[in-house]
Amino acid sequence: MKANTTIKIRGYHIDHFGHVNHGRYIEFLEEARWDYMETNDLIRLFHKNKMIHVVANIAVKYKGSARTGDTIQIITQLKKAEHVSFVMSQNIFLNRTLILEAEIKNVFIDINHYNVIEPDDEMISSWPDLCNYLNSNRLNSNGLNTHPVK
Repeated sequence: MKANTTIKIRGYHIDHFGHVNHGRYIEFLEEARWDYMETNDLIRLFHKNKMIHVVANIAVKYKGSARTGDTIQIITQLKKAEHVSFVMSQNIFLNRTLILEAEIKNVFIDINHYNVIEPDDEMISSWPDLCNYLNSNRLNSNGLNTHPVK
């Protein structure tokens, strides 16, 4: 399930040019990803499976700016997943106008050994977005689902 995070722009979010600095948007995106994790009860799930996720790559396209007093909406959702990683799509809107697009790639890490790991079937089935994505994309060369996750 996607998360919709609202942030009111305050004076301390603004740089000396009078708008939100590009670095501050990265913090807003982080806040929204935490909101997504809480909305989908993933923090507990990660801890239970002794894993964490870390950001491996961030790609951002800035299309507009926000200023003090503005309220922005951040839509966060799973875009795709692979064996050891997942990509979150995040869009920031100001008055229904898209002002930022981002894709954030995360990798799964074993909390005890800090090596990259694959989520197990229990983890996948407990994260509906991940389960749905993987089920719809596990196709063989004939275009048939090879082994859907339960």
